[in-house]
Amino acid sequence: MPTVRLPASHGSNSTDRRRYRPDIDGLRAIAVLAVIGSHAGVSWLAGGFTGVDIFFVISGYLICGIIFREIAAGTFSVARFYERRIRRILPALLVMLFAVTVLASWLLLPGELIRFARTLLATLFSGSNFVFWREAGYFDTNAIFKPLQHTWSLGVEEQFYLLLPPFLLLLALFSSRTSRILLIATAAVSFAVSVYLCFTDSISAFYLAPLRAWELLVGALISGDALPKLRTRTAREAASLGGLALILLPIYFLRDTRFFPGALALPSCLGAALIIAAGETGPSLAGRVLSLRPIVFIGLISYSVYLWHWPLFVFQHTDLLFVPGRLQGQGITTPILVALSLLLGYLSWRFIEQPFRSRPQKIARRTVLILTGSGTLALTTAALAVILTHGLPQRFPPPALAMSHYLDFEPGALWRQDTCFITPAVSVTQYQSDVCLAQHPDHKSLLLAGDSHAASLYPGLLAALPDYDILQANVSACTALLHEPAQRSRNCHNLFGFVFDDYLLHHHVDILLLAGEWQRPDFPALGETIAWAHQHHINVIIAGDNLDFDAPLPRLLAAAMRHARGDRTVLPLSAAQQAATDADLATLARNTWHAPYISYFAAFCQPDCPLYATDGVPITFDKQHLTLEASARYAAVIKAAIQP
Repeated sequence: MPTVRLPASHGSNSTDRRRYRPDIDGLRAIAVLAVIGSHAGVSWLAGGFTGVDIFFVISGYLICGIIFREIAAGTFSVARFYERRIRRILPALLVMLFAVTVLASWLLLPGELIRFARTLLATLFSGSNFVFWREAGYFDTNAIFKPLQHTWSLGVEEQFYLLLPPFLLLLALFSSRTSRILLIATAAVSFAVSVYLCFTDSISAFYLAPLRAWELLVGALISGDALPKLRTRTAREAASLGGLALILLPIYFLRDTRFFPGALALPSCLGAALIIAAGETGPSLAGRVLSLRPIVFIGLISYSVYLWHWPLFVFQHTDLLFVPGRLQGQGITTPILVALSLLLGYLSWRFIEQPFRSRPQKIARRTVLILTGSGTLALTTAALAVILTHGLPQRFPPPALAMSHYLDFEPGALWRQDTCFITPAVSVTQYQSDVCLAQHPDHKSLLLAGDSHAASLYPGLLAALPDYDILQANVSACTALLHEPAQRSRNCHNLFGFVFDDYLLHHHVDILLLAGEWQRPDFPALGETIAWAHQHHINVIIAGDNLDFDAPLPRLLAAAMRHARGDRTVLPLSAAQQAATDADLATLARNTWHAPYISYFAAFCQPDCPLYATDGVPITFDKQHLTLEASARYAAVIKAAIQP
């Protein structure tokens, strides 16, 4: 039977193993530190999420290499393959899941705990990526309150390895040339579909295994000898240094994730592949750097570090664990959490990973299956108990439970989401100008232009101004400016290009209301926009932004109620800075731009900003978007300014 061709440096004896590659553990270290840095908010590691793509390439190289060699030697066993996967993945994962389940049962609100339990079930059966794929959306619960969000990558890998053995066994039926072509073609198709979907359905491209398969197959192409070898020292040095650059540049520069992974993941994957390929045939400078003992050590413990870091970051944001959340503003918690991640990662590697992986003769297959099976059963039972008891609500007092329900508020229909308020999930081509900009001859008109903060005003304005047609042009993360900054989205550029260059030039509106999350860098462009409006005899009014909290306000209030802390403890650390920005904007509007400015802070924050719109109803349902009642309250202030 024809087999997949092996690299020339390896024989076909079943006992042959690839030499240990310390540089690959160094590559793992870069990947895990990049991921942690990104999650910790380190500005120069903002693109560190690409570390997961590096992990995928490494995994594909190592696992496929083992299968290739065993198939070639005629010793491949599906049972042994999955036993190795169980030993590698499950023990450390189950211990982390047990600890996180205990903490979640203590700290999470009932709705959050139910979502956690569903994710726990999916994680146990390698499907958490499907849960996060289905949950994803503009108003999805912030990932920082999902302790198992990081397990999506484990789901992708395990689904890939579920189909990998039969796929490679099938390739072994063909000649070496044909098997290489099929392997390359499979990777190319997966990549092409991923690139396409990044522009039409980026959430699927991010979470679904078939659309990530190309990243793992990049590693398989190297271990399967499907690509030319780097035979000369010059080629190795160029490839390894170029590969290191391709890895580090996205980690530093990549900010825009709207079209990720797709082509944006390609540099990281190629960089990892080049370093791995260079090390196949000899040493290189980059390889020696990656093989330094401290770097290798972090690489060795990288799987356990990855498992532990994200839950630690999540639970510190509950403001109930470790050190008080107020210390976050002093930069204290992040170093503590990174150090704790490394410590727990080391302990997990030393006392859980190593015994199960390095000494299989001391922990027999039967013992492994009993232990992992029992752990899985216990956690499954716990997850089902949480779901059946509706999230253990008895842990919280009734007012806190009532407050927590606002976390589930879905404003999409009220804001005319993806019709008049365009989110990143859709193209601006879905904007329905005949609906969003419809005017009646006997009505005055107000055009509400801006981002999601502006969209939150729409239901309030609609109720407060029944004699006005409330026109709407809103795009996520996009203030309404004549000249949008270059980094703004295509949706932003296209919609407000249409509004300013077409609609307002050919249609009369009585009031152009510019609202949004104003930042100081927006001020010059906002001044230009107001000058343009005055030039075209358009009556323009600016609405100031509302208070932005450190975390979803209902969660903060519920936690304060549970622990009998005063409501004022939930006010954001940045409140004074936000008020100062608002005051400066008001001064510019009054003295320089000569445009009416409606200040949220002047209207409501005298002396302290409100936390409730009405009795028991928070101002915001998340960190920054107004509840329906708060929208009505702010709209009443806007109405008074329009109709004094």
